[in-house]
Amino acid sequence: MMAKIVLVVERNYPPISRSNLRIIKIADVLAKTHEVILVHSGQNSGIEKKIKLEGLNYKEKKGIFEFISRLKYAKKVAKYIIDNHPNVDYLIGWNFVPNYANYLVSKKLKKVKVICDMTDFGWDFFLATHPNVFWGPFVRWIEKMECLNFPKNAYKVVVVSEFMKMELNARYNIDLNKILVMPDGVESGFKSKISKKLVRSKLGLTSKNKVVVYLGDAEVYDGLDILYNAFKDLVKEIPEARLLVVGNGRKYFQRLKKVVLNSPIKEKVIYTGWVQRHEVPNFLNAGDVGVIPSRKRLSTDAIYTFRIFEYFNIGLPVVISNLETLKTIVTNKLGRITRAGDALALKNSLYDLLSTNFKPNKKDLKKLLKKFKWSSVLKAYSSLVK
Repeated sequence: MMAKIVLVVERNYPPISRSNLRIIKIADVLAKTHEVILVHSGQNSGIEKKIKLEGLNYKEKKGIFEFISRLKYAKKVAKYIIDNHPNVDYLIGWNFVPNYANYLVSKKLKKVKVICDMTDFGWDFFLATHPNVFWGPFVRWIEKMECLNFPKNAYKVVVVSEFMKMELNARYNIDLNKILVMPDGVESGFKSKISKKLVRSKLGLTSKNKVVVYLGDAEVYDGLDILYNAFKDLVKEIPEARLLVVGNGRKYFQRLKKVVLNSPIKEKVIYTGWVQRHEVPNFLNAGDVGVIPSRKRLSTDAIYTFRIFEYFNIGLPVVISNLETLKTIVTNKLGRITRAGDALALKNSLYDLLSTNFKPNKKDLKKLLKKFKWSSVLKAYSSLVK
């Protein structure tokens, strides 16, 4: 029997970005057998494949009013669904804002089944970037909604890791039978379209350079400052080492960038800024090692993070912090695990891989990428919708 499913995306679609990739992959799976409607914040995009796109043309504010603006978007989405899809069977949301919208809808449409897709502990990420006591009550409200109200109200809760599942149960008493684990996945087409030699040439690099790649934005929990400290010592031992930062960020990132550009290593660090998603593999192909130097906290322990799959898809070995979820898939045949927050340990691991021209074991890498293909990890979603 065909069900009517509404999925809510926090950001504009298209384009595909990390902030909506997972929910779009879920939509692709479900659209094979059900009516799927994807609601997003952009303009109405018409029909794509079997998924109906409905854009609300909503522009959020930035700065201190950003989160308030996103809550307004959630309320607008909720009203839109109630008015236009009162007969919806299932609601699926990714992250706090879509899940908040679906929570509001479920209070009006009593028969709808909500699938709460939780990819992280967003409240803990927010706390890391807003440590001021002024934000305390607001953070506690986010935590209560995200980890208690949304899951308890939901028909099913989908999380990305076993660690996250057990924490939801231990901390918030969410029934284990209600929680399913479906991690983020690997994009099969995420490959470089140009040679390593050519992309290095465009970046001013040569074959002699040993290139460490950091991908993504950066907040304090991402540990970019730890990486900089490690890299300063690394270049003393490997003068031809370079750090390629593919991405950008807000105050934390910009402050660190300013420090680096006024330091002795400024000529050895390359910033690309944000690049189009389809170009990311090309830049990664310039690297020799991918790095994830995150600090250890609840939120970073709970996730796989897209970037590790993006590194592996290009064939890069990795150096990661000893985070509970990530360390379950990184072996000595694929890279190195270091103590979170330890710049010296990070430097030593980078030196180990770069000085030996380490390559990940092809058999192990192929097995891992196959296990985490989107089609494999999201297959169980079909069983949730009847």
